[in-house]
Amino acid sequence: MTGRGIGRALAAAVLAGASGCRPVQYDLVLVGGRVVDRTGNSWFYGDVAVRGVRIARVAPAGALATASARRRIAVGGLVVAPGFIDIIGQSRNAALRGDGRMVSKVTQGVTTEIMGEGITDAPVNDRTQSQSVPDAARTDLGAGWRRCRRTACR
Repeated sequence: MTGRGIGRALAAAVLAGASGCRPVQYDLVLVGGRVVDRTGNSWFYGDVAVRGVRIARVAPAGALATASARRRIAVGGLVVAPGFIDIIGQSRNAALRGDGRMVSKVTQGVTTEIMGEGITDAPVNDRTQSQSVPDAARTDLGAGWRRCRRTACR
């Protein structure tokens, strides 16, 4: 960069700082929630910051008060359980036939569940259908779900 380029860059930085502009640090900050954080410790009042689709920071209440964010939501009195993933949930029957809200998972802070480990009810092909028939019959789901469109399978 030439001397002139460095001068322009420095001037732009000074002007940005003088005008109060600063880059947005987070897309979303949840402020003052009761954080349950999978450590096994008791909940605590805290703030949670999200960047894109990822949790960027979990901090004590007030720690993100000056952090720049596109959106800030006061969640005082609500529980915030950032990102529990149940990698072997065994809950596909409840999801497909029972209470699809999965209350037992949500109340424990599970926000994502991986299902279909080893066997699945839908969709099936000729090979997997022969393996899934006993399980499907046991759960009263039936066999033959060959395709899924949106949330309906058959």
